[in-house]
Order: sequence, then C-alpha cells, then structure tokens
Amino acid sequence: MSSIDGIDVVFVAGPPGAGKTTVTEEYEKSNPAAVQFGTGDLMRGIREGCIDSKYSTILREASERRLPVPSDIFSMVVREQIIRTADTAETVMVTGFPYGHSDWKFFKDTISDEGIKPIGAVVLNIGMDISVTRMNERDIKKGADVKVVYSSKEHLAYEERYQMLIGRLAIRLDCYRQLGLSIMPVFAERPLVEVCADFNKAIDTLKEKKKYNE
Repeated sequence: MSSIDGIDVVFVAGPPGAGKTTVTEEYEKSNPAAVQFGTGDLMRGIREGCIDSKYSTILREASERRLPVPSDIFSMVVREQIIRTADTAETVMVTGFPYGHSDWKFFKDTISDEGIKPIGAVVLNIGMDISVTRMNERDIKKGADVKVVYSSKEHLAYEERYQMLIGRLAIRLDCYRQLGLSIMPVFAERPLVEVCADFNKAIDTLKEKKKYNE
C-alpha cells in the first residue's frame, strides 16, 4: 500500500509516434507497482462512461456542445486519477499533460495540498520523418486508406501536425522546468528493446535524484 506523498509521478512527453504509450505500458508490465495513463484516453473514457469521475457531467456537456475543457477541470481530472492510484502504485507515468500553461498553473497550484510530488519527466525524441512514418502506419492500422495516407496532400498534413505538436512539446518542457523537474531525454529512433532499456534507466535516475534531494 502507498500513500499519495510516496508516489513517484513521472511525466512522459515526445512527438507523435515517439512510442510514449508503448514504453510506459512495457514499464508497467515489468513493474507491478507502476501504472500509466494518457490524458487523452482518460478524457475519452470519462466522457464515454468507461471511467468514473466526479467531473464526468462537465466533460460530457463540454463534448456535446463542442466546447474546450476548462483548464481547471482538465487539471482536476489528472489530479483525481493520480490520487486514485495511491493504494496500489509507487510510480505513476502521465502522458499528454499539460496541454498548455493554464492547465499547468491549476495543476501546480493544487497538487501541494494533496501531497503529490512529481519527480521529473522523460522525453522521447524522434525526428519529423520517423514521426510522420509512424503516424502513417498507425492510421493505416486503424483502417485509413493507404493511398490517401501516402498522398502528397496528406503528407503535408502530417508534417503540419508534427510541427504543431512539437510546439506543444516545447510548452510542456517549459512547464516542467517551472516546477524545477529533472528532464531525462531518450533517443527513440531505435529498436523498442533499446528504447525501453533507456526509458527504465531514465526513471531509475529520477528516483535516485529524488532520494538524494530528500
């Protein structure tokens, strides 16, 4: 059993296709006291009724009215999910957070009251060409038309998406630095086994830094 102030919260970031979900799920499999969640999947699960949350009504109404999720609610949902892990987890890996500085401000202003103490972030790095290729492959697996995916028009759209999300990544890194978090880079343009090994080392390093600073 864990208490909330004993949980190691690690943010995982990177461009689309960097393997954030894959490496965190692999870490979860080999570490029974670790859990991971992506904020995008979390929000969808709550809206669709698959995940219980006291913010479900607000999220469903925002979705039905096609309104953005308020920054404070977005942050509260992430905090709620972290707190839920207190009885079973020692390490929580969060991907896709924050969306922007306003989300981070609400999160930063409230976590100290709950005893939530993030220990750092791991950033998976890949270039645009690899990112676009992996986005193509992912969409094809989901049933997208191959000819459309590999058309010149769609290629430009994928590149624009990469650039947009790189901008969001820069915001996330700035937010992590605001809280004084250590940021561990992992080069992700390699076989999965190598990336996972370095990802595990990065989390171990963050945990060691936490012990040193206690």
